[in-house]
Amino acid sequence: MAKIYVMTDLEGITYVVREEQTSGQGSEYEEACRLLTGDVNAAIEGALKGGASEIVVNDLHGARGGFNFVPDLLHEGARYVTGGPRSSRHYGLSDGFDAAFMVGYHAMAGTRNGVLEHTMSTRVLVNVYINGKRAGEIGIDAAIAGSYGIPVVFVSGCKRAVEEATELIGDVEGVVVKEGISRNFLGQGG
Repeated sequence: MAKIYVMTDLEGITYVVREEQTSGQGSEYEEACRLLTGDVNAAIEGALKGGASEIVVNDLHGARGGFNFVPDLLHEGARYVTGGPRSSRHYGLSDGFDAAFMVGYHAMAGTRNGVLEHTMSTRVLVNVYINGKRAGEIGIDAAIAGSYGIPVVFVSGCKRAVEEATELIGDVEGVVVKEGISRNFLGQGG
């Protein structure tokens, strides 16, 4: 039985495409929180079907101080880390976990056709390097999990985010939930 640590962000969630959806206020943001909760619930369900015995989900999106889930809709099969300020971005992460998931991640700053691409803050950071290699939030959070010996085995987000994860991490299950034509524009499926 596996213990899974799920890290979440909002920009890579299904059909989240506009900054207004990630701002922390308004009806578009409220809808994005419902979409986030739905994507997280799907990941939890998959982890449980795959044999997970314990799941901890960490809300890493900064809007409203880390309160982005819709409590009434949360899957009962997991525990949740929300709110802030926190002593650590990855509160509760330890070497006791068997694997990590990244749900709703986005591509790093400057990624062409990455939906809502950025690295930590669109106003403060542009490039981050880890061991001389450019990395975004996927690389940063994978490195932190890796420092505990925890492999990232699942990443969901836009097509460019999943490509970035595959390039950085290698053997990872990726789920593309949208494909950008530009930073805020999606192509329509057939």
